[in-house]
Amino acid sequence: MKAYYLPLVALLGLLACRKEAASPAATASLTGKTAQLVFEEQFNGAIPNPAQWAPFNGPATNGLWRPEAVTVENGSLVITAQGQNGQVVSGGLTHALAFTYGRVEFLVRTDEDPSQATSAVVLLGLPAETRPHQAELSLYQTGSTAKRTPFYTNLHYGADSQQVRLTHWADGTQWQLMTMEWKPDTLRISRNNQLVATITDKKVIPQVAYRVGLRLDALRPALAAPVRMYVDYIRIYQYK
Repeated sequence: MKAYYLPLVALLGLLACRKEAASPAATASLTGKTAQLVFEEQFNGAIPNPAQWAPFNGPATNGLWRPEAVTVENGSLVITAQGQNGQVVSGGLTHALAFTYGRVEFLVRTDEDPSQATSAVVLLGLPAETRPHQAELSLYQTGSTAKRTPFYTNLHYGADSQQVRLTHWADGTQWQLMTMEWKPDTLRISRNNQLVATITDKKVIPQVAYRVGLRLDALRPALAAPVRMYVDYIRIYQYK
């Protein structure tokens, strides 16, 4: 596993972390190329749009996936993990749009977890039933850290699931604006509009269509108190 450790961003990188409802640009500049906004989710409905989002439902590694663990509150998606009958019940979603290359941005935060039993993840990946290996780009992944500091970007690749890890020394319980520009020869990862890594190793960069996934994983079978993951919005841009 390759590891990249990132310095603390000037001004704590918090200027862009507050929850905002600004209108998106119809296009975005991706290092010299123009991309069109093709999908935006503000989570303004009573539930995530079933025409766009498929909830998880079934057994999980340390508990159960249940659609009712996914709700919408005050304009944000909320995934709640909680202990029930000696196991953890949590939730996840996969978006319907499969796309190759473009830009993804989202605003996310996650509760502290004193039990260190959960990990929040926003990723791009293949559906589990079709992928030949752990092919996914976990753009925001808290791991089991109780305070959610640091959190990580984990870019999985190869048949033996190697990964590039970026360590974000920032508070994952506060709103974090995460962005990835995906080109055939480059991945550019930004946090709060600050570029933190440029990946040019072609073994790491996927060349197939991926989907956005959101989930709150149970890493242990016991959870002392409910933990919530919040996503305020997601935007996807593609090249014209």
